[in-house]
Amino acid sequence: MVKQEYLSDWVSRAQEIAHLGIWDQNPISDELWWSDETFRILGLEPQSIDPDFDAFLQLVYPEDRATIVEQTELSLESDDHSYNVDYRIIWADKSEHMIHEEALVERDEKGIPTKITGILQDITERKRMERTLIRSERLRVASELSAGMCHNLNNILSGISMPAQMLKRVTKDPESLHDVELIVSSSQRAIDLVRQLHLSVCGQTGKSPYAVDLNEALEQTLQLTQGYWEQQPHTRGIDIDVRAELGEILAICGTESGVQEIIANLIFNAVDAMPEGGDIGIRTQIEDEFVRLSFSDTGIGMDEETSRKVFEPFFTTKMDIGAGLGLSSLHGMLTHWGGKAEVESTPGEGTTFTLYFPVWQEE
Repeated sequence: MVKQEYLSDWVSRAQEIAHLGIWDQNPISDELWWSDETFRILGLEPQSIDPDFDAFLQLVYPEDRATIVEQTELSLESDDHSYNVDYRIIWADKSEHMIHEEALVERDEKGIPTKITGILQDITERKRMERTLIRSERLRVASELSAGMCHNLNNILSGISMPAQMLKRVTKDPESLHDVELIVSSSQRAIDLVRQLHLSVCGQTGKSPYAVDLNEALEQTLQLTQGYWEQQPHTRGIDIDVRAELGEILAICGTESGVQEIIANLIFNAVDAMPEGGDIGIRTQIEDEFVRLSFSDTGIGMDEETSRKVFEPFFTTKMDIGAGLGLSSLHGMLTHWGGKAEVESTPGEGTTFTLYFPVWQEE
């Protein structure tokens, strides 16, 4: 027969391996008990505090507290309602964790709750993987849709461009020739635009990467976009201070036009996020095998949900301007070159994009 102390050790070890916490609560006395793994999941040292529901709620993301209280009350009021909830908690190091929790309510013969037993798991990594899979699937669908649309549009535009080019060769009347040349040039611009749309969605640049001086590309783009906010109707007259700290860096893998497009997109987005003016901070430095570009603004910022979607094709928060391809194109080019992009943002406190460009390797 298994001794009780061994069984207790096994259960405790199993909880630790499965990252599964257990808790008990007496709904009459409010007495609460947490297993050691429950403490760890909540970001606390085992038995470091006396378990308390109010103390627990302080660890929960403010927007999720009402859901937990509501689910608890519903479970206690009705035996038909199961306690099953996902919520976020904030550890002492400010990291955010997603928790899944389930509980059962025990009742006496009169139906009065006498005990609540629950389990909780940290599902942060699982949720991250789910989001990655969903995003990958969305990109795949967008790419396939883009390919189909571009193929059909190219067929239509070629049906306009080719006859127009033939007509151009035999047209003698100057006025008619001008009209035909306009058709040829417009249809060619449309073909180029469709091609660029497809390359942006598919994460390709259309050119093989080569060695690029990121600092030089930055300075050129800043000169080209200087005063952009003074020319736009929705931002005219606002005061924006741009500060750049460009470190000693190596050449990156990319294309000059692609890098300039990436920087310009960041500038345009930052300006649009600061309708009352603000600061833009830019910094470059070497980090491992990458050149890191940090681009910060003091704009309106984004919530977590929006931050997760900013690199998706056709996603935009601008209802009146923009098609949602700028940051998607940025992400696609960086990925194509072997780099990556990250974003951190807080509503009302601005946004920081961190781009990692691979260092150029001759081989």
